[in-house]
Amino acid sequence: MIKQIRRQPSLAPIPVVLLTAEKTLSNQWRAQWANCKFLSKPSTTQEVSSFRTELYALLQEMVPTTEEGTLL
Repeated sequence: MIKQIRRQPSLAPIPVVLLTAEKTLSNQWRAQWANCKFLSKPSTTQEVSSFRTELYALLQEMVPTTEEGTLL
């Protein structure tokens, strides 16, 4: 599906995050090869906080923000 998005000129610049429950090196390589970001889902309640932090950091990196720093 990511390949199809990347082949469409109107969709190609859209940021994509590969979100999966499997935090494997092969999935990370696939995401990198497809020119998208990689994030694995938290598997325990203890991982939720760090997941939220990582997700927020990705969003800040990928999505334009206002001068106040809020996401558009």
